[in-house]
Amino acid sequence: NINKKNNVFFNAGYYSKQPNFDAVFPNHKNNVNEDLTNETIIGLELGYGFKSERANFNLNLYRTTWDDRFVIFKYKVDGDTFYGWLNHVNEMHMGVEAELSYRPVDQLKLMAMASLGDWVYSGNPKGNSFDEDNNPSGEIELFLDGAKVGDAAQFTSRLGMEWKAFKNFSLDLSQFFADELYADMDFETFKEENNEGSLKLPSYSLTDAGMSYKFNLTDKMKLKLRLNVNNVFDHLYISESDSNVHAQEGDETWRGINTSNNVYFGFGRTWNFGVRFTF
Repeated sequence: NINKKNNVFFNAGYYSKQPNFDAVFPNHKNNVNEDLTNETIIGLELGYGFKSERANFNLNLYRTTWDDRFVIFKYKVDGDTFYGWLNHVNEMHMGVEAELSYRPVDQLKLMAMASLGDWVYSGNPKGNSFDEDNNPSGEIELFLDGAKVGDAAQFTSRLGMEWKAFKNFSLDLSQFFADELYADMDFETFKEENNEGSLKLPSYSLTDAGMSYKFNLTDKMKLKLRLNVNNVFDHLYISESDSNVHAQEGDETWRGINTSNNVYFGFGRTWNFGVRFTF
C-alpha cells in the first residue's frame, strides 16, 4: 500500500498438475500411456490499484505458460481412422485487464472494463499415431506454433451504469463486446505445415439490463426483488466452434464463416427473476 489511495501488487506461482484420466488411458482402453509427464503452469502477475471516495481503478498485467499438456485427436487417412497422442503441447497466455467504477453523484455509478489477451500455442509438438486397435502407426507432428487458443474471446469490454432512481429502487444497464474469438482447436487441421491457422469467429455485442426493489418490512426483515434480462435485443451470434474450416471462394457462409463448421450459437434473450428475504 503506497498510501490510502494507491497500491501495487505482484505474485508468481508454479503449479505441477497430474494429467487428466483420458491422458493415462487414451481411447478408453486399458493400455497405459507410458510417456506421461505432469503438466506445468507458471504464472506471473503485476497490478496497480487506486481507490477514492468516488472512483475505483484496477490494472492487471499477466503472463502464464502452460506446458506438457496431453492432447488426443482423431483423423482420417484414405478412409481409415487414426489417433494422434501428443504429450507436450504448450500454451502461452499474456494480457492486460482494467476495470473502473466512478460515482459522479451518489445515485449514479458508472462502470467500465476491458481485457486484452494474446493466447497462443508455442512450439510444434510431436507425438505418436495409433490405429483404431491401438497399434502404433508412426510419428505425428502438429504445426501449432503461434496459433491462437480458442474457445474464449481474447478481447472483451463492458460499459455499464447503475442508477438509484428513487428510494429502494435501482436500474442497471450494460453493453458487452467480444472480439478476437477463435474456434476451439481442431487439431487435425494443423497436421500440415502450411495450414490456415485458427478460425476467427465474428465479434458480437450484447445488451443486458436489470432492476431491483427492496421492501424494508422491519428494521431487520427485508424483501428484495430482482429482475435480469440478458441479451435484451435478442442478438444472434456464434459463441464457439468445434471445427476450423476456413471459407473459400464459392463456399456458403454466414457472416463470413463457412457453414460446414460445427458451431454453437449463444443464448437469445433470457430473463430471470429472484426474491431474497433476509431477517
